[in-house]
Amino acid sequence: MSDILKPGVILWSRYRILDLVGQGGMGAIYQAEDLRLEGRLCAIKEVIPNPGAGKEYQEQTQAAFHREASILARLDHANLPKVSQPGWDELPFHFWSPAFKARPQSFLKLAAHITGAQPQDALTPGPPTGKMRSVTLPVQEAVESLTLVLAFFARPRQRMDALLPAIHIQARRVLLVYLPFQEGHHEWVHPALNLAISKNLLAHARNL
Repeated sequence: MSDILKPGVILWSRYRILDLVGQGGMGAIYQAEDLRLEGRLCAIKEVIPNPGAGKEYQEQTQAAFHREASILARLDHANLPKVSQPGWDELPFHFWSPAFKARPQSFLKLAAHITGAQPQDALTPGPPTGKMRSVTLPVQEAVESLTLVLAFFARPRQRMDALLPAIHIQARRVLLVYLPFQEGHHEWVHPALNLAISKNLLAHARNL
């Protein structure tokens, strides 16, 4: 077993080790701070290869590690960690907001979900074909909601709550984007975003 990384050690000029979470015969897991994204905590998994193992075993271990990371990257749940993919920190970040009114909690959940997903599909100019949801939310109201959207999905939540009064977000530009949903019996579904919107929610939104 290799030496345990000490708190304060910086890996790849980016992650500062804060504490050891757990360790075993195959390696260790650490809590770390992302120095490029202030306030973001993450987990670093260190896999220690067996120095006496052959090349085939090493390749199998590496493949198993990548499978684990790939599976975790496809899961989306508040209680599961996110896998940081290479280059993610270099992608442009955009806030997303529903263009229709909804009850506050539902509105924030939708906005935070799509903002967290950061859709990267190429945009097609012009209105889409098929059914289109009416735009009922004024641009200014969408912009005003962005601070709450940020607080809704940001972690750690306690720290964000303390910073919230001092945060003011201004939109440099706005763009209306229609996302393609598949119609189900009780909801509209976007499989790629792992997102479903209840038809009842949209029906109630007409009265807001």
